[in-house]
Amino acid sequence: MKLLPLFLILLFSCTKEVNFEQNNLKGEKSPYLLQHQHNPVWWQPWSEKVFEYAKKNNKLVFISIGYSTCHWCHVMEKESFETEEVARVLNKYFISIKLDREERPDVDNIYMKALHMMGRRGGWPMSMFLTPDKNPIWGGTYFPKKRFIDILRSLGTQWEKDPKNFYDSSKRVSDILSKKIPRKKSEKIPKDILIEATKAMLANFDKTYGGFGTAPKFPPKMRLRFLMRTTPSSNAIDKTLASMFKGGMYDHIGGGFARYSVDKKWLIPHFEKMLYDNASLAKVYLEAYQLKKNELYKNIAKEILDYILREMTSPKGYFFSATDADSEGEEGKFYVWKEGELKKILTSEEFKTIKKIYGVNTSGNFEHNTNNLNLLNHQNLEDVFSPKLLKIRKKIYNIRKERIPPITDDKAITSWNGLMIGALSMGYQVLKDERYLKAAMSAANFIKHKLDTKELFHTYREGTVKIEAFLSDYAYLIEGLLHLYEASFDPVILKWAMDLQKRQDINLWSKEGYFFAPKSSELITRSIDFSDNARPNPNGVSLLNLLKFYDYTFEQSYINKAKNLMKIMAPMAKRHPSSYSQVLIGFDYYLKKSKEIAIVGDLDDPLTKKFIEYLRDNFFPNKVVAVKKGVAGIPLLEEKVKIDGKTTAYVCENRICKLPTNDFNTFQKLLK
Repeated sequence: MKLLPLFLILLFSCTKEVNFEQNNLKGEKSPYLLQHQHNPVWWQPWSEKVFEYAKKNNKLVFISIGYSTCHWCHVMEKESFETEEVARVLNKYFISIKLDREERPDVDNIYMKALHMMGRRGGWPMSMFLTPDKNPIWGGTYFPKKRFIDILRSLGTQWEKDPKNFYDSSKRVSDILSKKIPRKKSEKIPKDILIEATKAMLANFDKTYGGFGTAPKFPPKMRLRFLMRTTPSSNAIDKTLASMFKGGMYDHIGGGFARYSVDKKWLIPHFEKMLYDNASLAKVYLEAYQLKKNELYKNIAKEILDYILREMTSPKGYFFSATDADSEGEEGKFYVWKEGELKKILTSEEFKTIKKIYGVNTSGNFEHNTNNLNLLNHQNLEDVFSPKLLKIRKKIYNIRKERIPPITDDKAITSWNGLMIGALSMGYQVLKDERYLKAAMSAANFIKHKLDTKELFHTYREGTVKIEAFLSDYAYLIEGLLHLYEASFDPVILKWAMDLQKRQDINLWSKEGYFFAPKSSELITRSIDFSDNARPNPNGVSLLNLLKFYDYTFEQSYINKAKNLMKIMAPMAKRHPSSYSQVLIGFDYYLKKSKEIAIVGDLDDPLTKKFIEYLRDNFFPNKVVAVKKGVAGIPLLEEKVKIDGKTTAYVCENRICKLPTNDFNTFQKLLK
């Protein structure tokens, strides 16, 4: 048998058609998509070919957006997507796309906005119906099976009768989405914005249970960090920090926080744990410890970071994305306890202690008479960090490890890793634990060598990098590297951060702010957003990054972009400050005259150490610090020299330095 010529083999391989009448998720890397690879639904991954096929065959597109650790995504899969009854209707009328919102936050962002425009509440799983040209028709979140089938049949038959009506209505929605919103810029950066924003945020404070607003309650991470800068003595800070820890949203056995609480008391969460939440909350508690010197905050931060090192760190050095809410098909099963279980595994004295402190009882506080451990009725929170309690908690943890665990989404997301690099770098500075610096360095090295090769990529899993970086990837990674520089004082790290900023500017900058997605996303519009969601707004993070780069380098392009952003952001932040907390943190840095601190001396010199330790032990959020060990390479350090051969500190504001000093008491006064 003769072999085919090479050009025929290549021609055949290039023209091979995708069979859209089958489930095509098998070759994907996303754990969420792979969870659905055996569904009878003919799922397709997001691609241009899918929409070309939909156009060619005049089919509506159904897109189901979720993530691997989402409880209600699992419910809808079990009820609907695993059943032949639903699959038959979907396969008959629709081209069906499964999308991981963590892989494609740009797609999720656009259709979530469309959902809100339709007057519907957002959430996941998101169910959206599109025309073949990607325009949204109608959508929702979770649908029970019977209602879902009715919706599918109704839309499918209506499309067959009158597709023009669908095109007309969807175009109206997409036109609004694509329309450039005229944003009125402030002529000046308003100096009163911090006072007004603080008052507005505190007006919504829940004095009974802490936090802001009512259920469901999400940890107000960025809001707390802003309030620590503007009103550090406010009871809202301490009340919220303590209440979040006391509730069952915190894992009192393994450490770390779940995503949010379904009730106003912080008692019962959806049990998924996200990397980004724990990174941001670690920063909150670390700053609170610097500010308040409360040992409780130090211990909570340590437990969060230790949980990340123990359970959320890949052997390759990067950090996993999330842990599921469900195990063995039940939400929270891994985390909750029946009274009898604890009685069986603990000594009578240990059981008595746990019962009293964590409110354990026969009826429980969760499904099936189980107890989600909490401290809502316990006053002295430091008890839980006593040697006695730590020993009992460790015993329960070791027994819990024998249970069937929830799955962990083991992909690396550049942006979320950036947040955790920053948290661990801060953890090293505040808690003096070398393990945190080592872990931050390992993750940064992994990203540098695997995800930032010819260009920056968004995700990595099993040797494969995917998707050109989004604004959040640049902004969060740069922020993390700025923290890592101040932990290590390695100028190579600062140089990398500056290089990333230049690429962010080239790929995403516009005079209206930074676009979230690159042009390669090929969506119906490119969005520019400034408000926070569960994560800090990346335009807000970029504002702070630009201000810090200016303080290190004095390059005018940084401050020009920062001022432009502030003038765009100011009217929105004044109207709805609670939604723009990250943006306002940048305003705080700018308006309060940040300090540029240059230290000239060897890192192992006792006086150098004393200067650095003082900065790390206390709450000085509005500063940059650089250490000159030899050749400078950083403009802030240029022309800075030792006085009398001793380590010397220069404290500057807007390039104007006070008299250099090698006296520690003088250094303290200069920082006030």
